[in-house]
Amino acid sequence: MQADMLELPFDDECFDLVIEKGTMDVLFVDSGDPWNPKPETMSKVMSTLKGVHRVLKEDGIFISITFGQPHFRRPIFNAPDFTWSVEWTTFGETFHYFVYVLKKYSCFERIRSRESKDS
Repeated sequence: MQADMLELPFDDECFDLVIEKGTMDVLFVDSGDPWNPKPETMSKVMSTLKGVHRVLKEDGIFISITFGQPHFRRPIFNAPDFTWSVEWTTFGETFHYFVYVLKKYSCFERIRSRESKDS
């Protein structure tokens, strides 16, 4: 199936796992300053991530394989729009790439997270 990553044609919470390799890198090619990406870039990145978040089931996992370093990607992955944990591993000796594992919270974990923020 061919689909637009900015408008995923899938039902809500229909996947246990979503894997992307290099998609985020493509979105950032013309982003300008990596510390302050262009608004058009961020709009596309957020649309893509919101789509992934939407199609993941509770406790679903999103794996992102990218050259994007954690100091650039973590703030995006940790945006308030998302309810997932963020972990990563670095691979490579001279040229590094990163594997991010984002696990979508279950309803119970969302409630517990909200309660701890309210305390």
